[in-house]
Amino acid sequence: MILDTSGQALKEALARDILPYVIKPNQEKLADLLGISVLSIEEIPLLIKKHQMLSKIPLVFVTLGGKGALVKWEEAYYRVKLPEVLVKNPVGSGDATVAGLPMALRRRLSPMESSQTAVSAGTLNAMNERTGWIDRSMWQTIFHEIEIKKEN
Repeated sequence: MILDTSGQALKEALARDILPYVIKPNQEKLADLLGISVLSIEEIPLLIKKHQMLSKIPLVFVTLGGKGALVKWEEAYYRVKLPEVLVKNPVGSGDATVAGLPMALRRRLSPMESSQTAVSAGTLNAMNERTGWIDRSMWQTIFHEIEIKKEN
């Protein structure tokens, strides 16, 4: 199960016996879940490790808007940086990112390639004036411009 929700719904989902395989909060939603008003990118791995339920979820994909994402994949953490692009309409980019995840998981891509796939979908959505549309001819270009670094 891939879960993209926030607030009370996210808290209730994490209180269940069966946890989702993936959650995709943005930075603000994660801060709200943790009861923190401001959450820096650098704090995210430590706070996920300390959280009783988040630490048990195999894939926590925290989107950071134009700053990319921070991804917990099993025990490893990855920092995803976006290329500079002309943003025409960011509405639906988080949803497009979520849509890229099952495609990557189904293809059994590596954590780095899966992260690139998800973020490529979100980035391409933001580059299009129409919500929920991507220019597939730009896929390879954007995919290869996304930088991923494994965090220590």
